[in-house]
Amino acid sequence: MMSITFTRKKTFGLSLVELLVAITISTILLLGVSSVYLATRKSNAVQNEFSSLQENGRFAINLMSKEIRQAGYQGCTNLSRMTPVNNVSTGGNNGPVDTNFDFTSATALVGHTGCTGGTGAGCNPATPIGTLPVITGTEAITIRRTSSCASELTGNMGVRNANIQRTDNSCDFQKDEAMFITDCASGDIFRATSVSSSSGKITIAHGSNNNHTSFLSKLYGPDARVMKWERHTYYIAPCSSGVSGCRSLWVDVDQGNSDVATELVEYIDDMQIDYHVDTTLTGSGDPSVDAFMTAAQVQAGNLWPNVLAVRIHLLATTKDNIANQNNGKNETPYTFMGVKKKSTDRRYRREFTTTINLRNRTL
Repeated sequence: MMSITFTRKKTFGLSLVELLVAITISTILLLGVSSVYLATRKSNAVQNEFSSLQENGRFAINLMSKEIRQAGYQGCTNLSRMTPVNNVSTGGNNGPVDTNFDFTSATALVGHTGCTGGTGAGCNPATPIGTLPVITGTEAITIRRTSSCASELTGNMGVRNANIQRTDNSCDFQKDEAMFITDCASGDIFRATSVSSSSGKITIAHGSNNNHTSFLSKLYGPDARVMKWERHTYYIAPCSSGVSGCRSLWVDVDQGNSDVATELVEYIDDMQIDYHVDTTLTGSGDPSVDAFMTAAQVQAGNLWPNVLAVRIHLLATTKDNIANQNNGKNETPYTFMGVKKKSTDRRYRREFTTTINLRNRTL
């Protein structure tokens, strides 16, 4: 009979000391991996914030450059050679002329500085719409121009108060909008009292119920063009989101029938503007800049017709307070307009600048 012998094998486990060493090493490795993860996550968050800041600043600068460059545009000449007649009234039959629609070399571009009280009425000069929520200490700028879409008349006007006729409405003219008509020798601004379509023609009326008079300054022939008149005011105001400390670049657009305020770019903290001026500009000879002025200086010297270029300074901020504390303080240094400053909200800030040539004054 076979006998089976079982041999007990000796097994060894981890001692308490070995277990503690293993746990300690694992904890150190885990802390290292966690630290790398958290540092990478914070770095990505910072990079995303900086990318957003760069995008906002550049977009705002490019947008304002495109618009400001067109200040005084009227199709075929500039305002130093031809000043349109403003026929828009403040309301009622044959009412007084509404000076907000003056389209001259003195009104094509106007800066607003010294803004206080949180409204455009507190700026010097006041913004066209005094209730704009302009943040105290920032500046605003207004440009007036016509749209790039222009329509030619179908035929001669029989009399100066005759309606204007077009074969189509490709420029989308609307009732109560401010219109500009010109043949490059003369020009008139009026409010369209009606825009109607009949027998394949678009008829634009300019009656006295919303104009100073129903008569234009001259008879315009088929070589004349009609386009929309526009006023754009750029300013800094609180963000529409209501986030504490958030400011945005806004624009208020008036085409005669209504004012529409649009938020363009969030987290634009400040706007300041320098003006490049030809103090001896007379309308003849080559214009050249001989002075750099603030809006207050230009306003005091009545030199808005002499401004040839503007330099925009925008201060963009990050959305989140991602800056590290500095010696236990929430101070984040930055430079704006050549002045070193500190913010206390732990948001990074960066200045964006550009110089914009007013092409309708230098050509």
